[in-house]
Amino acid sequence: AVRDELRMYNPQYVQRTHVIALTKMDLDGAAERADAFEQGLKEYMLANDTERDDSDDGTDAVELGKPAVAMVRVSAESGLGMEELSTILGKITAEAEAEAEAEAGMEDG
Repeated sequence: AVRDELRMYNPQYVQRTHVIALTKMDLDGAAERADAFEQGLKEYMLANDTERDDSDDGTDAVELGKPAVAMVRVSAESGLGMEELSTILGKITAEAEAEAEAEAGMEDG
């Protein structure tokens, strides 16, 4: 639902690199809900294969956007997954900065 809202606001937003953080993993039943979410997302991605543009449901690869580069289970209270999330976000940021620098170098050169 959030990605649909982003796509409606600006289709380029769903083409951006993103991470899914499953929060509040310290609460009762969180692991089961996270498992169900992950399974549902896998099924959705298979049903809406981003490599195909020939589906008859009106969606195509551009509309679906990039898949998440990572899914991390986190809890701010217990600290679960926070280091992993920080590492992933740092890596994504470094890659984006390197890409921006390379593009700027190509424009200058």
